[in-house]
Amino acid sequence: MTSAIAFGNQELIGVLPEFLHAYPEIAVELTLTDGIVDLVAEGFDVGIRSGNLEDPSMIARRLVSTHRIVTAAPSYLAEHGTPKHPRDLERHNCLLRHGQRQPHNEWPFEAEDEKLNVKVSGSFSANTNEGIYLAALAGVGILRLASFVVEDALADGRLVPVLESYTSRDDVPIFAVYPSSRHLSPKIRTFVDFLSERLPHLN
Repeated sequence: MTSAIAFGNQELIGVLPEFLHAYPEIAVELTLTDGIVDLVAEGFDVGIRSGNLEDPSMIARRLVSTHRIVTAAPSYLAEHGTPKHPRDLERHNCLLRHGQRQPHNEWPFEAEDEKLNVKVSGSFSANTNEGIYLAALAGVGILRLASFVVEDALADGRLVPVLESYTSRDDVPIFAVYPSSRHLSPKIRTFVDFLSERLPHLN
């Protein structure tokens, strides 16, 4: 199976020991990558993917959903100030993903009477969530990533939330996907059922 790096490290690996203990006859080979993976060509039985799925050759089962949070290290905010309105981000160093099918430099926000998209920019981008996450921890800039990526850093104060009164407008569904041309084997069904039971805290 394959998964994005952050989700694999912070969610899948945490539950895999329980699965392997419960089903010792099933072996799991996990590949973590933030690149676009062709499941059929690369021989994967199942992939964990987020966002809107547009490939009609894939069957998807929704597992959970997450949402994105804007955060920054206390050191960055101490030096550059704390944004009070989403438009303030236009004057801040924002950390971005590159190499994605959809641009990540427009961040959506909403309050009770306001909805807006803010175009952001910054001096650092990376092709993985982990890259910009580590940069945020080092105080390089402001980050917007899925809640499960930043929850530990928020809990211990390495990152703090920014613009809490404005919520993200794009909850992100997470799916288990597999090729429609391939029969869903009992072991894959067992694994997907297990994940759907063990990951509800993300909803």
